[in-house]
Amino acid sequence: MTTIFDVYNFINFVCDKNRRGFLSPEEVSQALDAGQNDLFHYYWGLPSTAQALKGGAPTPDYGSSQLTLDALRPFRKKQDIPLSSLTSTSYLDIATVVPDYAYYLGLYNIGGTAGPGGIGIFEIEQYLNTELVDALNSALYPVSDYTPIFVFENSGIQIYPVTYITNATGYSLRFQYISKPTTPVIGYSVVGNTIVPAATTPSGTPNNEIEFGKEYWMEVVSRALSYIGVNLSAAEVSNLAAQEYTSS
Repeated sequence: MTTIFDVYNFINFVCDKNRRGFLSPEEVSQALDAGQNDLFHYYWGLPSTAQALKGGAPTPDYGSSQLTLDALRPFRKKQDIPLSSLTSTSYLDIATVVPDYAYYLGLYNIGGTAGPGGIGIFEIEQYLNTELVDALNSALYPVSDYTPIFVFENSGIQIYPVTYITNATGYSLRFQYISKPTTPVIGYSVVGNTIVPAATTPSGTPNNEIEFGKEYWMEVVSRALSYIGVNLSAAEVSNLAAQEYTSS
């Protein structure tokens, strides 16, 4: 399987073998969206959601093993953010500026020679709200426009000191994060009584492939099938895919 339309045909092949009936592209897209989100949280390894997901969560969590790093590579992103995106009190509304944000990885100050060794980049450290007062009053590690810190607040990030935006002229922020999975969309058109691949759906929504690398598609399909009422492991899905290829 190399395209999402191949996946669509395969899922209908599996459903036919299991007497589940024909599924429309929209129904398969919904199942794939659910399956992809399950796998996404599985590799991120959130304990709070792991018990509800097929297979549980991996140990250790994201970033503690190469397995999780490899699986979520398509979702690891960075965005350079101009200081003009901050409010006058150095607040950054992540929900607006980075709408596909799911999980935080790092925040960096870019520009100038303020970083260690004069390389012009340094990480802005995250603090909890319960640690904020002590951090702002620390004499050992004073907070300044050139050694800022931040806390998550509401839907965004509050950088301290609040004068950071005023005095960090010429700098920008680099936000590293894990993005939300995009919804798979099966582009198609109907020719006679046959559904054929197309660049968009009949309503005009563009075709959108599964975001995981192809080496993880069997896992996505396995989880998607469970929402349709067909419970198969990724290995069983691979065997059926070989059967479909042989019979096609």
